Amino acid sequence: MISKFWSICLRKLIAISVFLSIAMLLGCDGDNSTSFKRNPFAGNWVIELSGDYQASGGFLIGEDGRFFENIAMNDKSGSITISGSVTDSGILMNGRISQGGSQVGTLQGSFSGNSGNGTWEAHFDNAGTWRAGIVFF
Repeated sequence: MISKFWSICLRKLIAISVFLSIAMLLGCDGDNSTSFKRNPFAGNWVIELSGDYQASGGFLIGEDGRFFENIAMNDKSGSITISGSVTDSGILMNGRISQGGSQVGTLQGSFSGNSGNGTWEAHFDNAGTWRAGIVFF
């Protein structure tokens, strides 16, 4: 009686294991569309702002395309914070320039391959261009 009970349990366990294995194999169809995709522009970059004000420094575009970094003003008057995100197609979105915690300007532009460029505007009719390049180690 006991051996028959264990035999039935073992058969059920094997049947469940086979079912779960098949379900896992069917679920692994190689389509990674629901998995996280690394932004193609993720990595370390350098940026240079020129025009009415000049600033330069390094910044990191994260795997999700976002960046937030302090960069130095070239006249040593302090630093500014640049932030925003880069889409998978290279468009700069929500580009902001901040100083002292307040937004003072915007960045527009795009990235392609190992470089990026665009324009910036700040309060009091200050404006200029920016360019960026990826850093290879």
